[in-house]
Amino acid sequence: MLVKIWNDHNETYKEEFNNELISIPPGEFHEMQRGAAVKFLSSFKPFKRDGVGEELGIKKLRMEIDPVLRAKELKQPIPSCMKCGKEFANELMLENHLVQMHNGQQLKSEDEDNEKKPNVQRGGRKPRK
Repeated sequence: MLVKIWNDHNETYKEEFNNELISIPPGEFHEMQRGAAVKFLSSFKPFKRDGVGEELGIKKLRMEIDPVLRAKELKQPIPSCMKCGKEFANELMLENHLVQMHNGQQLKSEDEDNEKKPNVQRGGRKPRK
């Protein structure tokens, strides 16, 4: 699964990892496989200092996993709108979408409809006493 490695520093981060130069501008991300991302983030790189003793190239990186892709990986049901088919990261985002885009209308499942109907037997016979 692809994840995003974000650079939260105000300078471009550069590091050689697996014989590849990875350069992440400030406030942007680099996509890589999750296993490689964990190794990349956990690899230790000695601090570099300038002549005054200030640290250069601080590693201010974080990993972000897309919640929709994560749910698909775990085979969890993904909240999605029954009217337009758009997928959401959680139930709250789906509820907000329904209120804003579909005037708060929710489609009811067949189970909910069956719960509200009275329990009436069909057919010509009355139940035994």
